[in-house]
Amino acid sequence: MLLEQTHEKLIAMKLYGMALALKTRLERIDHQSLTREEFFSLLVDDEWLYRENRKLVSRLKVAKFKERAAALEDIDYRTPRDLRKTQVLELAQHTAGSKPTSASSSPAPAAWARATSPKPSAITPAATASACSTCVCRRC
Repeated sequence: MLLEQTHEKLIAMKLYGMALALKTRLERIDHQSLTREEFFSLLVDDEWLYRENRKLVSRLKVAKFKERAAALEDIDYRTPRDLRKTQVLELAQHTAGSKPTSASSSPAPAAWARATSPKPSAITPAATASACSTCVCRRC
């Protein structure tokens, strides 16, 4: 009875993610050995993730992307951009796995910079001389 009242109060306070997580986490056997602090921390994390996911979904709806089913497999590598399929897939593997604590601890940013930066032979003096004077980046 106490659990149902708590669940109803969470819903009344609009803590939908926590209300859903409370029931599912209490049913799990591996959560029985958690301390109160650990259990509560997991519930708060679930609520935070629930809200972040809702924000993301609403932003994606507003964004109005042209192609909704974009995937790495659909990239056209024939276009001369110096992209290699192996590098892109390797970067996708690094980002899909565990998140590094800092950018320097992962080889993915360096590999991406190498894959997307122009080769020295591609930069000509004529290309650098045509930079406009109003732009800060001096590349347009």
